[in-house]
Amino acid sequence: MQQLRGQEGLPDLRTAGLPATKAGSVHSCVLPLPQKAFLSGPEQAADWVKRRIDEGSDYIKIIADVPGPDQDVMNAISAEAHKQGSMVVAHAASYKPFTMALEAKVDVVTHVACDKAVDKDITDRMVASGTIAVPTLCMMKETTKKPSLSAAASLLLNPSALIAIVRSKSNAQGSADYSNARESVAAMHMAGVPILAGTDCHEEPNSMFDVKHGESMHRELELLVEAGLSPVEVLCAATSLPAKYFDLKDRGAIEEGKRADLVLLREDPTKDIRATRSISRVWCNGREVEL
Repeated sequence: MQQLRGQEGLPDLRTAGLPATKAGSVHSCVLPLPQKAFLSGPEQAADWVKRRIDEGSDYIKIIADVPGPDQDVMNAISAEAHKQGSMVVAHAASYKPFTMALEAKVDVVTHVACDKAVDKDITDRMVASGTIAVPTLCMMKETTKKPSLSAAASLLLNPSALIAIVRSKSNAQGSADYSNARESVAAMHMAGVPILAGTDCHEEPNSMFDVKHGESMHRELELLVEAGLSPVEVLCAATSLPAKYFDLKDRGAIEEGKRADLVLLREDPTKDIRATRSISRVWCNGREVEL
């Protein structure tokens, strides 16, 4: 990541670096994470956060799983990161981890619960605390699909991951259903929670999820419209709002002096969000990209 930063013709890259989790969590079994990603107690938080910042992480990330980091560990990481001036992003794809992330006072929650739709208490808490939502409906739709045979076979070859997934599902509030994710986005939107567009693109051999780089963003915008946002609100969720909430003052709008990351479309996305696919020309930081 560090070597790719500032390269002419490339997008501006930001990273949360190594995420925090716990041995025995789903992600500790599925992802190729080193031991230093695993925290067992809140006393480890200060040193762990400092090391991530020293490594160049722009944000601090916590993977909220059940089983996963305990609430006191998440609280300590978030508090230390804020003390050091860093935003905290939490992965939370089911109801209980979602509430734990809010309890830890994270700044951004990525994903949204598929086992139970968020209720008014949750949305009120998010509005009061200014919590930002990146629901990644593309990924949520994939996680509720039946896995392909190749993906299922690959999972059988990783028994520790299979056991962790079974344990995680046993802690869910109900069966995973995409309608819960869509209803959650609608509820957050109605309550006034800031919603940003993100996809969690995931392209790997035999993956259980098909969320392709690039194309998935167009699909995400379409799913957000289906969840109740207007086309204009969705366009803001992919442009000006991320710039605003991640404090990127040099981008997010077409204005003189701003970073010129531009997409020219043949059709009008304010009338039909599917028009974002009608790409004619692209510029990256003022430099046109050949299509």
